[in-house]
Amino acid sequence: MTNSWLLGKPTIGLMTATYLVSLLALSHEVLWWVAMIGAIAIGWRWCYSVGKVMVFNRYLLSLICVAGLALLAISVTKSGLLITMINLLLLGYGLKFIELKQRRDVFFLVLVGILTVGVIIILYSDVLSAIKILPLIGLNIAILSVTCAPAMTTVQAIKQSAQLIAISVPLTVVLFLLMPKLPPLWDAAKSQQATTGLSDELSPGDIAELSRSDALAFSVTFDPGSQLPLRKQLYWRALVMDVFDGQRWRQSMDQKLWQQLGKQLTPMPPLPKTGGISYQVITQPTQQSWMVGLALPINDESEILRTPDQNIYATSAITATKMYRVTSYPSLMSEVVISDHVRQRNLTLVNGLNQQTKQWAIELRRSYPSDQAFISAVLSYFNQQQFYYTLSPPLLGENSVDDFMFGTRRGFCAHYASAFTVIMRAAGIPSRIVAGYQGGEWNSDVGYLNVYQYDAHAWSEVWLPAKGWVRQDPTASVSPLRIEQGLAQAMATENSFLSGSILSLAKHQNSPWLNNLRLSLANLNYFWDRWLLGYDKKLQYQLLNNMLGGVTTEKVISLTISCFVFIGLWLMWNAGFKIKRLSYNEKIDSLYLELCDELAKVGVRREKHVASQDYAQIIATRLPHAMSEVIELTEFYNNLNYASNLPATKSDYRQMKRLIKSLLNKI
Repeated sequence: MTNSWLLGKPTIGLMTATYLVSLLALSHEVLWWVAMIGAIAIGWRWCYSVGKVMVFNRYLLSLICVAGLALLAISVTKSGLLITMINLLLLGYGLKFIELKQRRDVFFLVLVGILTVGVIIILYSDVLSAIKILPLIGLNIAILSVTCAPAMTTVQAIKQSAQLIAISVPLTVVLFLLMPKLPPLWDAAKSQQATTGLSDELSPGDIAELSRSDALAFSVTFDPGSQLPLRKQLYWRALVMDVFDGQRWRQSMDQKLWQQLGKQLTPMPPLPKTGGISYQVITQPTQQSWMVGLALPINDESEILRTPDQNIYATSAITATKMYRVTSYPSLMSEVVISDHVRQRNLTLVNGLNQQTKQWAIELRRSYPSDQAFISAVLSYFNQQQFYYTLSPPLLGENSVDDFMFGTRRGFCAHYASAFTVIMRAAGIPSRIVAGYQGGEWNSDVGYLNVYQYDAHAWSEVWLPAKGWVRQDPTASVSPLRIEQGLAQAMATENSFLSGSILSLAKHQNSPWLNNLRLSLANLNYFWDRWLLGYDKKLQYQLLNNMLGGVTTEKVISLTISCFVFIGLWLMWNAGFKIKRLSYNEKIDSLYLELCDELAKVGVRREKHVASQDYAQIIATRLPHAMSEVIELTEFYNNLNYASNLPATKSDYRQMKRLIKSLLNKI
């Protein structure tokens, strides 16, 4: 005997599958201990349903709830409010398995499951997430089916939910294509930290940590006719950092002020007629406002700002996948003249820190008074001395640059960029750090570039008279493979590329079939993003214009009404309001009932309990002159209904009509 009032194993199985799929879909956000508590709660529910355990102690349940809330409160500063609330939802979702006592508890879990689907839709817009929500919706519908109709089997419930989804998907596509594109009623909440990506501060180890992720950062499609840059020229600028506190680089207040004031305060430089590289970027959510572009990006969209440091920013945080267009002019010089204030800010170093590096730079400067010669000498030093490019650099002390230059000599791109920039400033050359991405994976079959988080990079820019800000990348001197072929090839000897992501397909690029699978998934996601984001009001207008032969208010209203009528009829049809075609047996029964109504008019009424044979005797008694016709008709009718196992045919139907007509003529 089970301890479950309602839930059999099939129902619990459906609910368990729904919860596990929810955890899988939100695996990047869920905290490990939240998933563990949910697993324990589900395990207890299974044991309770077969009578293996007693009722869960309510005081212990209360203690678990309080402890969970406390842990979530502690994690809010690290994870951000949005992620914390998602984990609160999943924690309650899991613990509710312990409290399944009434039918309404099942309905509550289904409601939470549907709410989880909404969370997935808000957080993700890629095609794989869209595929994940379909089984979630189907499982929740199946739970409702077996709860409201206990006689229904699990297979029947799943089949029914699959049919409903099969109906809903094409309807959703039609509505997406035809319904007006309305702006959202509210924006998604901004997380307190970037989900995965660059932040507005940089320490030497940040890029190395970010390079352990295989998440997609953005995709790029170059316009036909634009000259494709070489891989070593693909420096995707995102952030400029010119303030250094000895440990971390960050943006100055002036830069943040420019972002707030808007691009109308940044004069447009004279643009050459040739040499521009035009491309379209599809960036993933960053929870930040910075946007990527090659050197000197130009954009005319009102939602995008351009700042004097030649970066572009969105007017609000990018909380969803976003598409935008950029034209870059790498040949243009950036800020040939800078103010004394900007010069001083890009020469400032913290007093008392990294003294050994400063002294080394000053001594080397005496041998190379020319700026260009000094820069070349420093880059040669990095190239010729025993510096190592590694994803696992040792920790550095308070004098981080000194420890790196004259101690460990092992670092990632941010280590070299930071040290190079400090050396330049110590030598009197204005310099700053640029954080962004370098390279990317070119898909020659489809013709687009995917840039991943492991392509994150940091380099330096120095200001030279008559040239402006010029890119200098010391990483290229230490590890040319990183710039020319990518991180995977640069880390091949160390074997540290995505070392913490055993299941990552990007880590197994040497396996042909796994790599083909990875590229196929990337192509699918790329086309999904382009179709979903590229279908704007302009394309919708073109579609309607082609469909309607010209867009007018009357035609749009007629099309909208037609769509809703069609959807309504379709829903009614699948809800059971179907026009049933009568069989010939049913049509003959209808003719017989009509005959009874006609005979009632002449005083021969048939009661409901009277059989056709008895009714024939009543007719013969009342209307003896029509006895032969009544007997023939009744025998024919009874033979069709009771004596024959075959269904009536069209000829039988016609014969019945003739017999009725003959009888009525006699009356």
